[in-house]
Amino acid sequence: MAEVIGGRYEVITELGRKPGKRTYRVKDLQTSDECILKRLSFGEDMAWEDVQLFERETQVLQALYHPAIPKYRDGFEISLSSGQGFALVQDYIPAPSLAQSLTAGRLWTESQLKTLAKQLLDILIYLHSHSPPVIHRDIKPSNILWDELRQQAYLVDFGAVQTVISGATRTVVGTYGYMPPEQFGGRSVPASDLYALGATLIHLASGQNPADIPQENQRLQFSNLVNLSPGFVHWLQQLLEPGLDKRLNSAQAALRKLNNSHDWARTQSQLSQPEHSKVLWLQKTDELEIIIPPARTQGGVGLGGLIFLGAFALAWNSFIFFWTGFSLLAPFPINLAFGLFSIPFWVAGIGMAGLVFFGLFGKVRLKITSETISQTFELFGFRKQVTPSSSRSSITQIEHQVRHYTKDSDGDRVTVQPDLIIWAGTRQYNLGGKGLLSDPEIEWLANALSQYLEIPLKVKAKSEGA
Repeated sequence: MAEVIGGRYEVITELGRKPGKRTYRVKDLQTSDECILKRLSFGEDMAWEDVQLFERETQVLQALYHPAIPKYRDGFEISLSSGQGFALVQDYIPAPSLAQSLTAGRLWTESQLKTLAKQLLDILIYLHSHSPPVIHRDIKPSNILWDELRQQAYLVDFGAVQTVISGATRTVVGTYGYMPPEQFGGRSVPASDLYALGATLIHLASGQNPADIPQENQRLQFSNLVNLSPGFVHWLQQLLEPGLDKRLNSAQAALRKLNNSHDWARTQSQLSQPEHSKVLWLQKTDELEIIIPPARTQGGVGLGGLIFLGAFALAWNSFIFFWTGFSLLAPFPINLAFGLFSIPFWVAGIGMAGLVFFGLFGKVRLKITSETISQTFELFGFRKQVTPSSSRSSITQIEHQVRHYTKDSDGDRVTVQPDLIIWAGTRQYNLGGKGLLSDPEIEWLANALSQYLEIPLKVKAKSEGA
């Protein structure tokens, strides 16, 4: 004969068992509805924190009304052979958990993950909008149900829920692999749920438990384990930032970013690196290096311009050399005057020669870390930082100046060369000027940097009469 709990709930099957805790699927004998009943029994293996969490879960569920959260139905004390206990009854959702989906070997596609993520973010927006915010603290595949027929997600098991405003709690709850760093210290904020959501989505995409995925600087290195667009990977990385100051700080912000990630991905796929470009885009989780090789390896207009400039510099410096030599043969002080007169011409000639050497053998390196942006010019192993380093947070604008035409003071047509400028306060970091990059390369880098830094791209293009 089936066990009846509280004189009303007939046990159909046991769903889970932990020390002092049982979870059953039951039948309500008064309504014939199937429900979920969670039972907590007092005993030697029960900690006082378990009672507090159970009471908190009961109180919170009574105040929640969301179609994707199983509704609270009943709560009462019970007498057991081992002593007293508590029971909590909720609606039963006839759907498997995501953990069961993973056990079956299913890997979720990006489209499916986005559908799931949007629904879960909607739930989190509801929970976090309470005052104080309701923080689940244990989002993971086993606590999310998925109704395949209705394409609907449900968030269950609020046994770790937190509603206090204080910065830390004595009890550390959650599941390793899905918990953000701050939760290990007993601190939970709404963004803690976002980290757990990101870890859950990665588990579904890769089939690997986040606890088993390698980390670098506390960041999960998952991009090579999943088949996802760069835009969606970038969004997940924002959820999984170990530091709260860099993580997306609200479910609303995360949903907005997710809705815009398709633009990021579409632009990325439409504007790929030009076929013959030798520019290196070296991106890690928290660092980006762009290396522009010598113009001689690039070909095109840059190399042609260097050949012309090299020939002109050779002719210029040869003339100045002979002119200075003959000048020095003149009697003093005429030779001194001619020597001093030739200095600006030597400066110009050496400058042109330097440009040619840099174009043939030099490299430009732009480095953006989580803290700074810096740019160096490298030639024969020597490095020179033309513009001082700036903090990454000071980057305010990315400007793409496309090739266009204007008129000088005499009314003659003048070509304005394309350029790419990153503005960090009053400092500017130029890429692509002086013929180092082709127009398509500058356009590609401008869009890629705009997406990477999440700063709108300003396109500067103006054509005045030919």
